[in-house]
Amino acid sequence: MDLLVVLCLVNFLLPAHGLSSQIFRKLHEEPHLPRESSKSTRKISEEWIYQWLDHTNPQDDRKWRMRFFANEEFYVEGGPIFIFVGGEWSASAEFVMGGHVYDMAKEFHGYLFYTEHRFYGKSQPTSNLSLENLKYLTSEQALADLAHFIATKTEEIPGASNSSVFLIGGSYAGSLVTWFSHKYPFLVTGAWASSAPLLAKVDFKEYFEVVAESIQLVGGQECFAKTTEAFKAMEDLIAEGNFSNLTQALNLCQNITSDEMNVQNFFQTMSGFLAVVVQSLSWAGIEGFCSGMLGNDDPLVGYAQNLKILGGGCLTVDFEEDNKVLRDTAWPADESQMMRRWIYQTCNEFGWFQTSTSSKHPFNYFPVEFFINLCQYVFGEEFVGEKIEQNTCLINAKFDGLEPKIKNVYLTHGQLDPWRAAGAQKNINDDSLTVILPNHSHCSDFGSINVNDSSDLYISKSRIKAYVKKWGKLSSEGKGNVTQQRLLKYSRQEDNKVLRDTAWPADESQMMRRWIYQTCNEFGWFQTSTSSKHPFNYFPVEFFINLCQYVFGEEFVGEKIEQNTCLINAKFDGLEPKIKNVYLTHGQLDPWRAAGAQKNINDDSLTVILPNHSHCSDFGSMNVNDSLDLYISKLRIKAYVKNLIGLIKFRAAAVATPIGSIK
Repeated sequence: MDLLVVLCLVNFLLPAHGLSSQIFRKLHEEPHLPRESSKSTRKISEEWIYQWLDHTNPQDDRKWRMRFFANEEFYVEGGPIFIFVGGEWSASAEFVMGGHVYDMAKEFHGYLFYTEHRFYGKSQPTSNLSLENLKYLTSEQALADLAHFIATKTEEIPGASNSSVFLIGGSYAGSLVTWFSHKYPFLVTGAWASSAPLLAKVDFKEYFEVVAESIQLVGGQECFAKTTEAFKAMEDLIAEGNFSNLTQALNLCQNITSDEMNVQNFFQTMSGFLAVVVQSLSWAGIEGFCSGMLGNDDPLVGYAQNLKILGGGCLTVDFEEDNKVLRDTAWPADESQMMRRWIYQTCNEFGWFQTSTSSKHPFNYFPVEFFINLCQYVFGEEFVGEKIEQNTCLINAKFDGLEPKIKNVYLTHGQLDPWRAAGAQKNINDDSLTVILPNHSHCSDFGSINVNDSSDLYISKSRIKAYVKKWGKLSSEGKGNVTQQRLLKYSRQEDNKVLRDTAWPADESQMMRRWIYQTCNEFGWFQTSTSSKHPFNYFPVEFFINLCQYVFGEEFVGEKIEQNTCLINAKFDGLEPKIKNVYLTHGQLDPWRAAGAQKNINDDSLTVILPNHSHCSDFGSMNVNDSLDLYISKLRIKAYVKNLIGLIKFRAAAVATPIGSIK
C-alpha cells in the first residue's frame, strides 16, 4: 500500500475530537425534510411555556421555560392539533413550516406545534449539566412536559377544548409519542412514530447487523467485501504493532497504542462512521460510500477517502482524550453539542449500546463493556453493568417493550434503518399498525407527498392521512365530530335545578353544587349501577355525565371527565402515593373503602381495615365500648404520634445545643 497516497488523501488536520464528534452529531441530529416538501413563507418565532422541573414531586415548585414553535395559519376553531415532538436535538421551525404534517394541517385546518425536549437546544431547565441536575432528564419527565403542554394549549386556544390531538415523532421522539399514547391515552387522539426504538436493551448488537445488511443490499456484495477488507487491514496493522502506518493512513491525531480502551475507542468510531453512512440522510449515503470504496484498489485508501468526505479533522483515538469533553458540566455554547446528555439517557434508561458482539458483520473490538466503562468514566462508578441492565428493564416494564398498550398509533420504519432492530416489526394491535418501507432509512418519510416518492412511501403517507381523518373524525372543513351522543336524556330537571343556582345558599349544609363540581372536574367517583354483583340498575355512568353537563355545561363530556381523573392519579400516584408517616384506616363496611388503599403503602405508612365498622367511625375517644380492633388502632396512632413528637423534640434539641457544649 502506498501510504503517501493515503496521506495526501486525508491530510486535513483540524482540531481533535472533530471526526468522532461529527459522527455523533450526524447520528443524533434533527430529522430533515427533503427539498421537494411544501414550505411556508410565514415568519415563525420561538415561544415558551413554563414547565415543572420535577413533575413527580408535588412539593417541588421549581419551574423552567421550554421552547416550542407554533403555526396557526390554517387553524379553524375546533380543528385538530398536530404536535411534532422533539428528541435529543435542538429544535427548529422546520416542521411547522413544511412537510406532510404541515400539509395535513392545511387540509384539515389544524394548529401546528413543535416542542423541544427538556435539556436540549434552548430548553435548559437547570444551571448546569451536573449529575445531580441530569436526574431530571428522563423520558418520564419529558412525557409529563408534553402532557402539561397539551392540557395548557387545548385550554388556551379558542375552540380547542375538544379538538383532536395528534403527536408525531421520529427516532427517540417516535419512542416518546408511542409511550405517551401508552401512559396518557386520554390526552391524544392518534400518533405517528417514525423509526421509533421501543425495546430498551443494553447490548444492542442488532444495530450493526442491519448496517451490514443495508450496505450489502444497496451497495452490493463487492462493496461489502471491500469494507470487510478495510477493517481487516486496520486490525492487522494494530496486531503487527504498525501504529505509525495506521496513524498516517487514517489521519489519527496521535499514534494508537495497544491499550484495550484506546483500541476499542478507535474501532467504535470507525464503525460509527458506517452508521452515519446507513442512517444519515444528509449526504450521499450508502451509494456514495460504495462509490468511494469501489473507486480504489486498496480498501483502506477507499475508507480513508470516505472519512474525508465527512470531514471534522483528525481522529483522537485515546479514550480519555476523546471523551473528556463529556465530563464538562457547563452548558455548551453550541446547542448541537448534546453528547453528554444523550449518553446519560442511554446509561440511565435505555442502553441501546451499539456493540460489536454479533458475528454477523466484520466490525469488532467494541463490546458492551466499552460502553459501561464510558458510563462510569463520565458519570461515576455507580453505573455498573447490573445497574444499567436494571434501568433498561424498568423502561420495558413501564412501557411494555414491543407490546405497549396503545391505540391509534401508526409506526413506520425504513428497511435500511439500523434502529429498526429495536422497534416493532409487526402490528402492535388492530388499531396500531407497523409498516416497513423498502429501501428507506431513518426518519425518511416526513416530507410532503411527492411524485418522486416510491410507491410504498406514497401509500404510507396516504395511509397516515386517512388514519388522521378517521381517528379525528375530520373533514376538509377541519372540525372533528366531537359532540357526544347523549345515551340518557336528563329528565328530572326539577329535582336538580337547584344545582344550577350560583348564589351562596342560606343553609351552610347545602353543598351539593360544590361537591358535584369537584367530582365532575377532578375525581369522578360516580357511584354507578354498572356492576353485576348487586340488584341496583338504571343509573350508569352516562347518568352522571349528563348531570355534569346539565349543571356545569356541555364541555363536561365523558372524555374530559376521564382525563381529569387520570390527571389526579398521575399527580398523586393513585394507590401508590409517595408518602411517609401516614396511618390509613377503613371500616370494613364502608363503601368508600373500595377506592382506598387495601394494603400498606410502604413500611412507614400502614393501612388497617376495621372489621364491622363503616365510614369515619374511629375518631372518637378511647372508650370501654370500643371493639378490640378499634381500641388497638387508636393505641397505634397514639404511639405513632408520640414517637414522631419525640423525634421532633430530639431534632430541635440537637439544633439548639451549641457544638461546644456537647460532652
